[in-house]
Amino acid sequence: MGVRQRVQGRGQPVGIDRGCGRLLFEARWEGMLLEHEEADPMDNVEGGLIRHCVSVNLGGPTRFEMRLHDERFWSATAQPLGISILPAGAQIKGRTWDPCEALTLSIDPRHFQSAGESDGGDRALVPCCNVSSPLIAQLLLALHADAKTGQPEGPGYGETLLIALLAHLRQTHTAAASEAQAEGLLSKAALERVKEHIRGRLEIGVSLTALAALLDMDPYAFLRAFKRSTGVTPHQYLIRARIEHAKQMLHLTRLPVTDIALRCGFASPSHFADTFKKVERRTALEYRNCCAV
Repeated sequence: MGVRQRVQGRGQPVGIDRGCGRLLFEARWEGMLLEHEEADPMDNVEGGLIRHCVSVNLGGPTRFEMRLHDERFWSATAQPLGISILPAGAQIKGRTWDPCEALTLSIDPRHFQSAGESDGGDRALVPCCNVSSPLIAQLLLALHADAKTGQPEGPGYGETLLIALLAHLRQTHTAAASEAQAEGLLSKAALERVKEHIRGRLEIGVSLTALAALLDMDPYAFLRAFKRSTGVTPHQYLIRARIEHAKQMLHLTRLPVTDIALRCGFASPSHFADTFKKVERRTALEYRNCCAV
C-alpha cells in the first residue's frame, strides 16, 4: 500500500459529484484517498457518493442539515472531532451555516469488502452523522500526520493504521446486507404508505394513533419504528412536509402568506412565520423574493 501525497489550492469534496471547497492536502493508498479540506457555508448542496466516506470535523461547531435519499435526516451542530460515516451510493442533500474543516477518508467499496473477507458475509456501512468516536478520530488524525510528514516511521505504520480503521468500521459500523428490513424498521412500502397519508392531510393534520392504525401497529411501536426508519418523528415529518408545500406555493402562486399558512395546516400566520424561519433560516417573504430573482 504505497502512499502518494500532494498539496493543492482548490478541489472538490471526496466522492461527491459536485460541490465546492479548498483542498489543503491529500494522500492516496490502494483503494483509499485521504483529503484535508475546508469550505465556506453552502446552501442546498446535492450529490451522490461514489465511495464510502469517513470524516472527522477539524473545525469549530458547525450548524448543518443533511438528508439521505432514504429520508434519514440530521439537523444539528457538528462538534469538534465529531465523526460522520456515509456509504457509497448515498444520495445526499444538505447545507451548512458556518465555515467547516474536515479530514475525510474515502474508501473504494470493493476494497472495503475485500478487507473483510476473513470475517465472512457481505457487510454494509450504516450511515451516521456527528457522533463521538475517539478511536476513529485518533486513527484519522494519526494517518494524516504520518502522511503529511513523509511517513517518518516507514510505510508499515500508515498501513497498520488503515487496517485498524477498516477493522473497527466493519466491527462497529456495519450490518449484514440482508438486514435492510431489520426488526424495528418499517418496510419501504409501509413507510411510503404512511408518508403519502401524511402528505395528503397537510391542512388538517393526522394523529399518531391514526398513522399507527394504518399499519395495524401499537402507537408507541409505530413511533419508534418510524423514527428509526426516517430519523425524525411523524410530527417532525409533517412539519417539514408542510414547509416544503408552503415553499412550492410561495414559488408558484401569488397567494398572500397568511393564506398559504392556513392552507398548509398551520394554526396561525405567526406560527407559520416562526416555523418557516426556524427551518429555512429566512422569512417566507425573503424566500419568495429569492425565487423571483
